[in-house]
Amino acid sequence: MKQKIKESPYKTATKFDVCTHLQPILKVLEANGNVADRLTGIICDKGDGNILLVEKDIDFNLLEAYFELPNFIMINEQKNRIVCSKCWCSIEKKVLGKKFNTSQKIIY
Repeated sequence: MKQKIKESPYKTATKFDVCTHLQPILKVLEANGNVADRLTGIICDKGDGNILLVEKDIDFNLLEAYFELPNFIMINEQKNRIVCSKCWCSIEKKVLGKKFNTSQKIIY
């Protein structure tokens, strides 16, 4: 049986953690070999919201097998990204040289 993501009110990301809606997804990704960039932490992008980078491609087939995703969690396989539209928080693969609309230093 697939796990449901609990629909809770808006809960923003912290300095090192994604919103509560994306936390179970991140746990599954990390348990299956992906690594969150905790050194950079959450990037507060002025146009794109709060972003946590992961080192490897996001395994969308794995996530589909584990979760019944609600309509507010959007998957973008082309951009290797998962977005919570309730909290404007996302998980995406780290891409060398990608520019973010932030003054925060991104460590590659």
